[in-house]
Amino acid sequence: VEYEEIDDVIEDMERSIREIESKMETNADNYVMLQDLLKEKEILDRELINKYKRWDYLNELVEKITQQ
Repeated sequence: VEYEEIDDVIEDMERSIREIESKMETNADNYVMLQDLLKEKEILDRELINKYKRWDYLNELVEKITQQ
């Protein structure tokens, strides 16, 4: 189930990061909001890296299973 959903999860996370980046651009003069958005983006960036690693692992696993 995770393998089937991970692409959509990654896409959603990437979309969220783009939205945050857009908000950062439009609120560049609001230091407090910019700091909050930056923290949120950093968290999402780390989570996305972990999802990419998981995606790689799952794809390798599927490849091994299908080669048997």
